[in-house]
Amino acid sequence: MGSNFKNYLNTFVFDTNLPGSGQNVSFHPVTTGQLKRLLLYETTDDPLAIETALDELIEECIIKPEGLKAKDLYVQDRFYLMVEIRKATRGATYQFQTTCTSCGSQTQQNINLSSLPVTTLSKVVKKDVKAPTPAAKQRKGKLVEKTEEPKVVETKPTADWNVVKLNDNISLRLDLVTRKLQQDAFDLFKANHPDMSKVSDIERTLDVATLLYAMAIKSVITPDGEEELSLEDKVFLLDNIQQSEQEKISKWYDDHDFGIDFSFNVKCAQCGFEEKKEVPVDSFFY
Repeated sequence: MGSNFKNYLNTFVFDTNLPGSGQNVSFHPVTTGQLKRLLLYETTDDPLAIETALDELIEECIIKPEGLKAKDLYVQDRFYLMVEIRKATRGATYQFQTTCTSCGSQTQQNINLSSLPVTTLSKVVKKDVKAPTPAAKQRKGKLVEKTEEPKVVETKPTADWNVVKLNDNISLRLDLVTRKLQQDAFDLFKANHPDMSKVSDIERTLDVATLLYAMAIKSVITPDGEEELSLEDKVFLLDNIQQSEQEKISKWYDDHDFGIDFSFNVKCAQCGFEEKKEVPVDSFFY
């Protein structure tokens, strides 16, 4: 008679609601085998390989909805889900070191990931709502982490919620960025630069940002009407607008940002210098 032990593996199931799409996702913690595969990318210098490995990890942990792909998530939702998976795997306490910008001394930090502020996005309008701290509940032998649905004030969406007016003659209708859009921008950049060793970091950053902004343009609105543009025309448009107009696009994305705020204030114990830093994720699952 065969052993049934496999039926009792991965019995811990967690639930959460994504802050952007509002979709409910069930998932299990990272297994030892999954962690070993992820560790293979720890020393790589290729950020694309690391992100692809994280995509695979997220998808393997998702239980429901079946077939949900990381590429279809908003980048903020993907990151939020990664944090929730980490909390389920190793707990909410995250320890790391920060280096003071002023004197260079290092300080041990302890962050409760569940205490980080979360903003949600309705389907069309950003809402500044802090998500409640998830509470773990035991249910029928399974640990279920359930986050209450954040309370959002109902507002009627406008047809132009995603329209940015650059000047009196040109407005852009924009899309929020998904993981697929992000990956497509990287892939196209690599295709245009076969020898990545000859590309500087600043060139890669600027060119990928331009491609990403361009791909996120749904249409352009002029006195002649609204029309979709080719990617080539979108890039041409972005390369030929004024800096003040580019800042309007950046501001729109800032105003419509959501998800987990990973910034925190820190005061150096050695010199007293105060600054804002981002929680590092390089050793998130280790």
